[in-house]
Amino acid sequence: MNKLKRLLRAAFCANGQFSAKLHYKCGIILSEVTAVKTDKEKLIAVIYNDASRDDEIDDAVMDLSKFDDDDVIQILMEVANDASFDNMIRASAGESLADIWIRKSIVDYKQLASLTEIALKEALALIKSKRADWYTTFSELYRLK
Repeated sequence: MNKLKRLLRAAFCANGQFSAKLHYKCGIILSEVTAVKTDKEKLIAVIYNDASRDDEIDDAVMDLSKFDDDDVIQILMEVANDASFDNMIRASAGESLADIWIRKSIVDYKQLASLTEIALKEALALIKSKRADWYTTFSELYRLK
């Protein structure tokens, strides 16, 4: 089984640098081999399932804020900045990112600055209400008006 996992990972993730979506697809293949899906994987599956409704995707994005690993942060960053997602979903992704940063007591100002439009607005609103010091620092670094 481990050899099969290594072969699958090598076949689908050969260059070692891949998007969160491709990483997720690799993980699903491996999960299907082992027939085990975590709650996190189920939430991610809803986000990337073309048959999912916007309200289901929005709920999944909000529920992902319970997790704080780098894969989740990367997926939320992609959703937040992907114009193919509804604005409600993108806003929720920004809010979920801010929630994770607040819970971990660390913010990545570069990631925050890379958020676009509604996702940035929602993230900053939560940060301003919960961590005014971060908001002030961000405003100084990126000259908010």
